[in-house]
Amino acid sequence: MNGGQGGVGIAVPAAGSGRRMGGVRKPLLALAGEPILVHALRPFLSLPEVEAVVVAMSPEDAASPPPWLLELDRRIQVVPGGSTRLESVGRALDALPDHLSVLAVHDAARPLISREVIGECVRLARTGVGAVAGWPVVDTLKEVDAGGRVISTPDRNRFWRAQTPQVFPAPILRAAYRRALAEGHEATDDAALVSWAGGDVRMVRADPWNLKVTHPEDLALAGTLLTERSDGLGPARVPGISRHLRVPQDSDPDEEILSAVVRHLEADGLLVHPTETVYGIGGRVTEGVLERIREVKGRGSHRPFLLLIPDESPPGLRWTPEARALARRFWPGPLTLVLDDPTAVFPEGIRSPAGGVAVRISPHPFIRALARRWPHPLISTSANPTGGPDPLDMAQLRAGLGDFLVDPDVLVVDGGSLPPSHPSTVVDCTRPIPRIVRSGPVGPDELRDALQGLSSPE
Repeated sequence: MNGGQGGVGIAVPAAGSGRRMGGVRKPLLALAGEPILVHALRPFLSLPEVEAVVVAMSPEDAASPPPWLLELDRRIQVVPGGSTRLESVGRALDALPDHLSVLAVHDAARPLISREVIGECVRLARTGVGAVAGWPVVDTLKEVDAGGRVISTPDRNRFWRAQTPQVFPAPILRAAYRRALAEGHEATDDAALVSWAGGDVRMVRADPWNLKVTHPEDLALAGTLLTERSDGLGPARVPGISRHLRVPQDSDPDEEILSAVVRHLEADGLLVHPTETVYGIGGRVTEGVLERIREVKGRGSHRPFLLLIPDESPPGLRWTPEARALARRFWPGPLTLVLDDPTAVFPEGIRSPAGGVAVRISPHPFIRALARRWPHPLISTSANPTGGPDPLDMAQLRAGLGDFLVDPDVLVVDGGSLPPSHPSTVVDCTRPIPRIVRSGPVGPDELRDALQGLSSPE
């Protein structure tokens, strides 16, 4: 069964008091109709090389384990945990069979782990080193003193957020725990303990959604991520899409989802998102993001992309009275205005060869809510190869973008099926007499009603 490599054992500390959840033990809370602990265990139980799972619960729960837990799988055993995480993991490790070659520790309140990440951690541990699931830090880090004064800004490229599972060769992890318990050494996680004991530990890129349910608001986000999962063994999945979040069509998304999207944008990830016209693809204004969008679209820098803006505040753009009049009349809405960028604030690919930048304020609930949390211009273009059909739902997105949607650096925000529409109307306001560049949802008669002297496309 294990190809001669030896089996895998899983230690699951679940004896915490749940203080930050109001005294409720987190692993037992219901999530998508099942206890969080079930979601945390199921991906491990789906792997044939996992021979044993030991859950360290509170003494009360260990004395009378929930029937649903013992009935979940014959490989599960429950032991009483200790007063600290170190003691709980140590007791779980003691209960795992001695012949196992690889041991993993996984938080009972992490319900979103995938089999793929578990498998990669196990593969690395079989080479003789520790493996920790994690995600690179995307926020700027600040070191502060006791008074809150900033004293340094560390290079965030050197830092990762540690998650679980944390997987190790069995002898290395057992030895580290025996030494720590004997010497009274505490550590925040198993990787720190193994490193302290002289072991080699490596990071495995996991998923930013592998969250630990710690506060009540985490439940809402975890529930969203678990919806529509195709195999019941990991985070929300849509066939052909690696990272997928669903948002309501007619109301604001949850704050947790917005926070996740903001972190993704700050990390220079690409975002596929709904608008009031078609699905768009974009990201923040950086050369790297621009280059990746060009690759998706299959077009050069001579054809610039527009910006979705939160308001009329982006610096450097020249607002003519005519542009202001059109913005007041039709924004938020499917009208794109091309404004002059006389000092080249924006890079080539946003700024056209003639010096214009196309901007729009979208009325879509998701984009408006995102603008309140992330008040910066967002590169946006239709989420299709140049010349392809404009996508209005997930099926059309998959048909147009194909394997690109499997890239883990692409986050798809699913706003459902959009009503049939056309790309926005475009008006060039860089010239003395504004000119209609592209016809669209806002018709020529409406534009001329708001602004006399408008010229038609040449």
